[in-house]
Amino acid sequence: MGKKLIWNLFWTFCKIGAFTIGGGYVMLPLIENAIVREKKWLDSEEYLDIIAVSQSAPGVIAVNAAVSVGYRIAGLSGAVAATIGAALPSFLIILVVARFFLLFQDNKYVEAFFLGARPAVVVLLIFAAYNMGKKAIKDKAGVAILLFGLVGNLVLHLHPIVVIIWAGLFGALYYRN
Repeated sequence: MGKKLIWNLFWTFCKIGAFTIGGGYVMLPLIENAIVREKKWLDSEEYLDIIAVSQSAPGVIAVNAAVSVGYRIAGLSGAVAATIGAALPSFLIILVVARFFLLFQDNKYVEAFFLGARPAVVVLLIFAAYNMGKKAIKDKAGVAILLFGLVGNLVLHLHPIVVIIWAGLFGALYYRN
């Protein structure tokens, strides 16, 4: 793979990692926008498949997604570049915060910033779920899987892996033709 593509992957994920507050799931719509809409490296179906695998694998979803997207686009070098790009900003920020934690811990402006940022994080999560749902739910079986997932998680308190495995098995049986 070309060095330009590898650097482009690194910088794309580095920018996403640097400007995302709220964790891995908040990164998903930003990754989708960059990878699917702007760069057109993947289509929506490929991206949804990557997110499904990333969610079911152990580890942080943003890192799993970076590894998968990078690998799909540029092989092992792409996976390494995307992963370092996604993780580096958080790593550097945590180093700075750890160094100056006592100075920031009771700062009313810092506390106020995060109180204001939290609702925006919720909006990004809802937006990501809505966009992925529009693409993933194509028929009545998809609606049934969604409803089972909601009941399984919210009412029965099933582990997300159990819900994903059940949905995958149901999908394999139902959609096998």
